[in-house]
Amino acid sequence: MRKLHFTLALALVFLLVSLAGTHGTAQPFPGKGGQNVQTLFDGSQLVVLGVAEGTRAIGEESQASDGPSAARELTMSSLVRVDEAYKGTAGETIEVRFVTQAPQSVMLGPTLSDGERVLLFLNQAPGGTYGFTDRFWGKFNASGIAGTAAEAGPEGLARDLTRALTGCGAGSAAALDILQGYRHISPETEAQVAQCFAAGSSQLAPDALCVLLAAGGPKYFPVARDFLRAHGASLAGEQIFLLSGRIREFGPGADPLVIADLSDFPNRAIQTAALDALDELKSPATVERILRHLDDPDPVIQWKTFYVLERVTDPHGQNTGGDYSPTVSDFQQNPGHFTRIWKDWWTKSGRAQYAGVPVAH
Repeated sequence: MRKLHFTLALALVFLLVSLAGTHGTAQPFPGKGGQNVQTLFDGSQLVVLGVAEGTRAIGEESQASDGPSAARELTMSSLVRVDEAYKGTAGETIEVRFVTQAPQSVMLGPTLSDGERVLLFLNQAPGGTYGFTDRFWGKFNASGIAGTAAEAGPEGLARDLTRALTGCGAGSAAALDILQGYRHISPETEAQVAQCFAAGSSQLAPDALCVLLAAGGPKYFPVARDFLRAHGASLAGEQIFLLSGRIREFGPGADPLVIADLSDFPNRAIQTAALDALDELKSPATVERILRHLDDPDPVIQWKTFYVLERVTDPHGQNTGGDYSPTVSDFQQNPGHFTRIWKDWWTKSGRAQYAGVPVAH
């Protein structure tokens, strides 16, 4: 049973890694912070800010599955009162159609409810109606965000989001959620986000930090390290997952030793993300730090350490596999054996080659 749990844990880690994506890949995963705003704009005919109203079921209901309690798929229609169009031309009201379930058991895509203030990414559908551009990212909560009609496109939206952050008030949470999809922000927006991070709200601070990491690059990695050291134990799982995704998107110029510091944070998602980043960086200066994880109590991190050490010390793959990079099955049989192999390597030759190596600039 223990082996099964370990195998499932490894499978989950690599699933999360694949969903999180790397280096700003478009629309990498269907969760908060996974969107790419530029990609959404490029793929949409209409981008609007408005309020949903008059939502109702239309057409026939179709059976989604068999059985007495089977869910039914419903085609829904919602009228959206348009306050601002960031792309395309819209009248005062547009009709958006979508599919949901009754009772809802599986998320089929974005939905709308009366009274919601929303940012919508849409494409035209038959009959002059609209449908969501993306299965996961067609709709964002826009509570507290006002349109100004000053500028179109992602830049115009960013300006309105920046205004919503003023004073870190009611519209800040929604604005930060959307800004997490930006990979470049203006100095004005960056300053406003930094203010919300410094304000210290338990919800706003980690969201603001994710925006800064995504758009501000490596200069915020020391900030992330210090924030996790001070507040990491109190963060929710979703916040940890978001921060781990940003750590993977480290970008050029990241300090390998700061990322090595992040790999010491006692959380599997953060450690795995940091080890992935160290794998990509392949800095000889980090080998001694990576070795510390050979004795990690988490077997997932232990196995990951073997893999990263082998990649960093043998970047050209001359000695790939074997005892230095065991399969999951081999590691499960005798984890101590592979730990001893790496410790012996360090004693016999690794220390002389890698101890005290400075970071290359």
